[in-house]
Amino acid sequence: SAYTPYLDECNAAYFRAAARGPAFVVFDLAAINGRWPLIECPRTWAALRENYEVALSEETSLLLKRRSAPEPVQWRLLSEEHRDTRDLLRVPAGAGAVSLRVEMKMNALGKLAQVLFRVPPVILKATFADGQTLEGQCIQENLVSETLISFLPTSVVQTAAFLDGNRSVHDVKSISFGGPGLAYYRKTMRVSFSEGHPADPSLPWSSPP
Repeated sequence: SAYTPYLDECNAAYFRAAARGPAFVVFDLAAINGRWPLIECPRTWAALRENYEVALSEETSLLLKRRSAPEPVQWRLLSEEHRDTRDLLRVPAGAGAVSLRVEMKMNALGKLAQVLFRVPPVILKATFADGQTLEGQCIQENLVSETLISFLPTSVVQTAAFLDGNRSVHDVKSISFGGPGLAYYRKTMRVSFSEGHPADPSLPWSSPP
């Protein structure tokens, strides 16, 4: 796992590199400290989606193998605006997957806490199409990267279906931020949503139901 955009990109570059990247990857959704899996390392997750497919599925893990050719995604900006950090953010219903980028800047208290100890966690709460609400810690600094938000898997079965081409999944309807760490950031944030489609139009990417 990676906790800064720089380290996340180092991991992603490793998986993208056909010459030195692994032929197989053992994948699971385990995360420490109650964090959202995959949100903590959005660039690495993107590299895995684009370069690997499911070879074997078990109850708690997947064996991924390198694709014969990468399946890169192109992102098109849907919206960008400044919002209050406690606003409810509705995920746009795009024809493809939807990503999120959030830029929060620390206030004076946050900068002091960062020097003296650490900033408490920021919590991301997601509401799904079936009404279910789940929450977990997020690595706020990594959300400046393109972060797939319309699909937040809670099981390896869901993840396997997505990697196998069932990309119509658009489960997440809204998100919001909270938790003790939010007080250490300025009250406004820059939020953008983008819609993703395969760079190769011949690849499947169905519209959401």
